[in-house]
This record gives sequence, structure tokens and C-alpha cells, in this order.
Amino acid sequence: MNLHKSAVLLILGIILVSCLACNGTTTEAPPTTPAITSLATPNANWVGPDGETLTEYVPVDGGYWYGADGHYIELINNLSARDPNWQTLREFLMADRTDLNIYNTSTFECEDYAEMLHNNAEAAGIRAALVSVELNDSKSDSDRTWWFLINAFNVSDKGLAYLNDCGASWYCGGDCHLDKEVYRLTLNLSYESRYLFEHAQAYLYDTSSYIVKNVSIYWGEAEREYAPVGGYESGADGHLIQLANNPQAADPSWQELKDFLKQDDTDTYLYNSSTFVCTDYAEMLHNNAEEAGIRAAFVTIDFVNESTGHALNAFNTSDTGLVYIDDTGGYSHQPCSGDKKVDLKLEEAYNPIQIFPCEGAFSTAMSDYWGNISVIHTQW
Repeated sequence: MNLHKSAVLLILGIILVSCLACNGTTTEAPPTTPAITSLATPNANWVGPDGETLTEYVPVDGGYWYGADGHYIELINNLSARDPNWQTLREFLMADRTDLNIYNTSTFECEDYAEMLHNNAEAAGIRAALVSVELNDSKSDSDRTWWFLINAFNVSDKGLAYLNDCGASWYCGGDCHLDKEVYRLTLNLSYESRYLFEHAQAYLYDTSSYIVKNVSIYWGEAEREYAPVGGYESGADGHLIQLANNPQAADPSWQELKDFLKQDDTDTYLYNSSTFVCTDYAEMLHNNAEEAGIRAAFVTIDFVNESTGHALNAFNTSDTGLVYIDDTGGYSHQPCSGDKKVDLKLEEAYNPIQIFPCEGAFSTAMSDYWGNISVIHTQW
């Protein structure tokens, strides 16, 4: 990056900080249902593959995202929209002019760009999502955190692609393209993006000091998250681990958590390296708990001198504090529950203990063949 362009970088820095300073982007639920648009006329009751309706607001923290002028961010979905391939998406972005809107904290911020790009893509037949990103300023003594919106596309030949179309505070010309691919959106690592098309690359603001704390993707009626740990966690069959959150979920007491675990059947699924592994168990238990109104976290751990990690869950119980639960099952059906509690500590051995012990229970002493814990990632 050329240091003599400090004035330009300062402006871009102000844009980024203004864009990210969205702690006030939630409000109470809208008083009325979004107006039905012309897309709704033939199939007003349509529901998309991830719960999309024809028009919807984007929930966050018990409220809804809104734009710079105070309007609710409203997604207009197209029942004919499909996932694009990478070339189709690039061609659409090249033609789309969302990124040329002038950035202004009173009239058009990153949330407005994400809303417009989503709606333009859907109108063009390209299925799109909104993504809420939480960043932390690693170089700030105040440990500041910001939230802002970008877009996601499930690209058929590339996988999940993140796009940031947030523009500049000046008009850069009719042939200018400010579309940016966010190529690293990984928990606890820096937020990294790059221009998709020819442009003055040196003007892209350095975001290496901003650390990703959370990523939430919104396709439809439920807020969904992917688990971004060193890339993205996947299940045995290759699907990306997707966490479905319930905004009404609350922290349980230890007894409430035990009651839920006793009736939940996640631990009864058979372990199979091709179909169901630890990440699948942790995904299922998380989503089952949230659906039951219990707030849950997805946890991954690494071990000293081991290339293989492990996944489990965490619950912030109201009376006993943070509790780690490992619901990974066995290779064959067992006579009693596979729910296990883990006293998880860095640099100590992994030692899960049966919560509901009985005779004939399968061994849970994973520490026999896994070493001490070196890293713990927790995503709420």
C-alpha cells in the first residue's frame, strides 16, 4: 500500500469506521407487515428453500436492521431466483451499479448497499442473502466492536461467496467498479477483502486490524450462522455447518439443561466418518437446543501436536456458569445416554464424563488418545 496516498486512505478509513459504527442499527419490530410487491401477486404464500418470503425484514438482536435514513432494510425475494455460477455472478456485478451510489452516513450506508444488491440480484434471478458481520478493533484500547451488512451468494461452482458493495464518498466514474470479494471471513482472524475488477488496488483500505468476531447469514425467516473457524466447519458429508438461532432462546439452569439433554436424541445417532461426525453432533445439538428455547454455542478445539480437532457445545447456565457438553455418539447403539460434560481447559487433557451414567456405558475417555487442548473457539 502506497503511504503517499494517506489522504485517500483517511477518507476510506472514515468510510469504513462510519460503515461499521452500526451499534444503533436495531429497533423495535415494525408495526406493520412489509407491503406486498408485484412479485407477490401470483404466489403470495410462497416460501423459499431457507424460509424466504416474498418480502421480509432482517432481524438482529430482537429488532430489525435499518438503513442510514431510518427505513427498515427490506428484502424483496424472487421465487424464480436460483444459485448462480461464478461467471454469472461476476457478469451481474459488472452490470450492476449498486457500488456507485455515494456513501453518506445520513442517506446511504453499507446496510443500504447490501439491501440494494440483494434486491437487484433477486430481480435478476440470482438468489442472494444478507450477512451480518461483527468486527473488533484489535488495535483499540477500548476494545470497540462494530456490526455491518454485506451479501452472500451460494455459488454453484465455488461455494459460499461473500461480497461487499459498500461504495465511496465520491463518484469514481461510470466505468468504475467497487465490488469487493471478502476472501477471509474467519473467526478471530482479520477481515480481508479485494476488488473483483480492475481498479486502483492501492485505494482499498487496509482492514487487517479488524478481527472477525461473528458472522450471521440471513436467507429467510431464521437467523443462520456458519461456523467460521480456520475456514468453515463442515459435516461428514461436506455440508457447511449451519447454526439456526432462536432470538427467544435464553440461558438455562443446569437442571433445565439436563432435562433437555435427557430427552434429546442427538447422542443416539451412530458415529460414521462418511455420514455423521463430531461437527454434525454439535450442529444438531445446537439447533435442537435453540429450537427448544435454550441458548447454545458451537465449540471447536485443537490438541497439542495433533492435526485432528474436535467439536462440541457450550451452554451458559444461570446457576453453574459455562458448561461444555459433548454429544458425540458411538459406532454402535449403547445401553445409556451419550451426553457428556467436559471440564474444558487450555493445556489440560480432554476428559468427558457421562452425565447419566449406567452399567455398560461406552468409554468416554477421549484423553486416552487425544493430547492436551491447545485452542478453544466458541461461537454463540
